[in-house]
Amino acid sequence: MRFINNVSATALLSAILQLGSTVATDSSSGSLKIDFNVKREVPKGDIVKRDDPEGAVVMKLMNHKTLYIAELYIGSNEDKVHVHVDTGSSDLWVPASDVTCSKENPLAALGEGDDDDDDDESSGEGEQPSETQGGPSRGNKRDEGQIYSSLYPSGHPQTTNLPGAGNPGFISNSSNTAAGESQSSESLTCTAHGSFNTEASDTFETNNTIPFYAAYGDGTYAFGDWGQDTIKIGNASVHNASFAIANATSNDIGVFGIGLRGLESTSSFGYFYDSLPYKMKSNGVINKVLYSLYLNDINASTGSVLFGAIDHAKHEGHLETLPVVKGRDGTFSDLAVELKHVALNHEGDKELILQNSTIVILDSGSTISYLTSHQVKSLGEALDGEFIESQGAFKVDCELQNSNSTMDFTFGNSDIHVPLSELIMPENETSCYLGILPSQKEGNETETALFGDNILRSAYIVYDLEDLQVQIAQARYTDEEDIRVVGGKESTSGSSGSNSSSNGTTSGGVGSSSSTEHANSGFSIYNLPWVSVLAGLATSLALV
Repeated sequence: MRFINNVSATALLSAILQLGSTVATDSSSGSLKIDFNVKREVPKGDIVKRDDPEGAVVMKLMNHKTLYIAELYIGSNEDKVHVHVDTGSSDLWVPASDVTCSKENPLAALGEGDDDDDDDESSGEGEQPSETQGGPSRGNKRDEGQIYSSLYPSGHPQTTNLPGAGNPGFISNSSNTAAGESQSSESLTCTAHGSFNTEASDTFETNNTIPFYAAYGDGTYAFGDWGQDTIKIGNASVHNASFAIANATSNDIGVFGIGLRGLESTSSFGYFYDSLPYKMKSNGVINKVLYSLYLNDINASTGSVLFGAIDHAKHEGHLETLPVVKGRDGTFSDLAVELKHVALNHEGDKELILQNSTIVILDSGSTISYLTSHQVKSLGEALDGEFIESQGAFKVDCELQNSNSTMDFTFGNSDIHVPLSELIMPENETSCYLGILPSQKEGNETETALFGDNILRSAYIVYDLEDLQVQIAQARYTDEEDIRVVGGKESTSGSSGSNSSSNGTTSGGVGSSSSTEHANSGFSIYNLPWVSVLAGLATSLALV
């Protein structure tokens, strides 16, 4: 889920004034593994907890089409909360027990609004994508919600006004409904996956800082306050973890952002803090701020994210090491790497869709993927598709769901083969769309490519937040394990037959140190008094 990190200070202050801000006042060393249940339309049962290898801890995730959901226990009362694990953002937030739920998208009022015209009912069949419509661009909402408004309703209708508390666009989870007033069936929409009661935790501490605000590329947002408490993940406890408690949100689940510091919501004000992956290291849970993402195959009921270690049983061949690429502003924000080539292997022919290298963001929070408009046009035409302007996507033959063709993505010297069938999105039994959309650019900026779950599940990816590297290889779908802790004493575990210990050691090797680990130490928004924050906000306002 792409995090939008450039909401202006004016817009943020407007949101603060309208919404207000209130908050009721043993792991094994080396790695932490989070298993996730994959929940689809027909649940396939729960995952049974098992003994973990020395130096590894298990965390559960569940996949709801677009979501990989982890289970956390927060505070002394250990409130159970499910959160969406997202490499495209960097903050952890959970809904408060008395959260106000919004049915509407406030981004238009914050300068991030929907650009769709009210009169775009025509199908626009046959028209090709322009270089200004479609997918992700920093500071602009990508149109993922547009296509899913027809294919898979997102549940987040667009609006042009930021609703205030008590507005019909908001539904409170408070039990204090007026006598005779019926509470909507949607009243628990944003607490169905759990919530955190700050008053019930003896260890919770609130921070007297600027309120938390996050907006995402799918049009959802969260607004609340910062705090610290103990978070239990699997069999590991992370103490004094910083996270946000949402008092108002249009999302129905919290977000566990595990991206780079440059995407922390506080970075807009020039301040950085230790998000949960970094806090895991300072708590001694892991030795290095690194995690491996294994989404498993499209029909699987489990997957995992493994902090501080690599499971070499889960990939084929060697892990290709790629440097994380700086953004246009010269900073490291997105988990982006260089993509060398894209080829379509279809009906015995191989066609290059991308001949020159481009930069691609790896975002587990996005269901679908994006390439440049030119590349999507080439791909859609190669599949005999028809571009439907109202959907911003190519309509293709549903028989492609049964195709043995592949899309081949080249990173460095390694290819990731993705079944074409997994890139086809059915609207119904007779209407299907290509799950790669044209990306978006603004002004003279280049278009931004982004890979979501429909591509990433074919890869095993190691994200090294310390050394700013990504390692990638073809995923191997297996229940075997060969877990090796990075940055400390190695630990091996798994079923017999796992023999991939020689593959894909991290570039720094065991015991490698990071040159960037403490780059932002001393700049924490939690240490700022309100007067300093407001002074900074006033300065920002003057510059807007």
